[in-house]
Amino acid sequence: MADKEIIMERYRHSLIEKLFGEMKHTCSESTYKVYEAPIRNFFFDFLDLEFVTVRDIKEVSTTQVNEWIYQLKQEGNKNATVNRMVSSLYWFYKNLLQRPNPIVDYNPFSTDLGANRLKTSTIAKGTRIPDDKLKELNTYFANNRSWLGERNYLMFLIFITTGMRKSEVNNLKIGDFYDYGEKFAVSFVGKGDKYNVAEIPQGIKHILNSFIFRSGWNYTMREQYIFVSDPAINTPLSDRQISYLFDDAYEAVGLPSTIRIHDLRHTYITKSLEMGLDVYDVSKRVGHANINTTRRYDHSFRIFNDNPAEDFFSQLTEKSQQNYPKLTLIKGAI
Repeated sequence: MADKEIIMERYRHSLIEKLFGEMKHTCSESTYKVYEAPIRNFFFDFLDLEFVTVRDIKEVSTTQVNEWIYQLKQEGNKNATVNRMVSSLYWFYKNLLQRPNPIVDYNPFSTDLGANRLKTSTIAKGTRIPDDKLKELNTYFANNRSWLGERNYLMFLIFITTGMRKSEVNNLKIGDFYDYGEKFAVSFVGKGDKYNVAEIPQGIKHILNSFIFRSGWNYTMREQYIFVSDPAINTPLSDRQISYLFDDAYEAVGLPSTIRIHDLRHTYITKSLEMGLDVYDVSKRVGHANINTTRRYDHSFRIFNDNPAEDFFSQLTEKSQQNYPKLTLIKGAI
């Protein structure tokens, strides 16, 4: 096995780095960063290749994959960590197969070909935020009447009433929101480049309209990102910026420092199951590729039918909605 400096030197300007860079557009920035290390280490540490050729990539076998998995486990990695690392390589080979001129014939990391996955906990990791703390968070965000405060409040409400992931919310644009009959909805590209739709409560629609109007935007600006640092720019917030503002909110209401943004999603899924909603419906709403992932949260016309989004919003507080009277919008402006 090579040391870290040698691995990095081999990786720089290699075929693996080039191919990986060409795939950057297929996932979020945070996912891209997470995938890089396992891909790099498999070829330049485990296989100990000094130079990687197309033939080297093509000749990787499922037997080698399972040997790598065994080694990772022997090194003390948790099962879930090993599975995430393997998934990184599965994604890499999946993208190679999807190229106009594929340079591989099969995916050696596929379970269909015998690649192993380690058994993980049947309980979803995360924290179900108590209802009283959700109300305190709602009050914390709603009380800040500045432009930034309204932006942050809108982001919080979308997180807790849709169960969307951080990258999904952060990349929302004006053009992603639309009316669906009497409902209001948002379309987004989820994990694995899968298209999905979420219902947006009418109360949040009013807040969104207010925020768009306040920002000097309108609904014809379809490519304008919603969550930006300044209304004059069109670059979404970074993951770190979002984490900081929610960390401050969690601290302000007395939640432990271990609470993450993902726990808002965890709470949405868990509350949905607590309310007796069908696990299949919930899995589709939150974009789980495997229904078993959703079942892990069940511990204590599928999009709009009996969707709890409106209930979640109304449970938070009635008073905060009084700050957002229905706007009389000029016809054609939206």
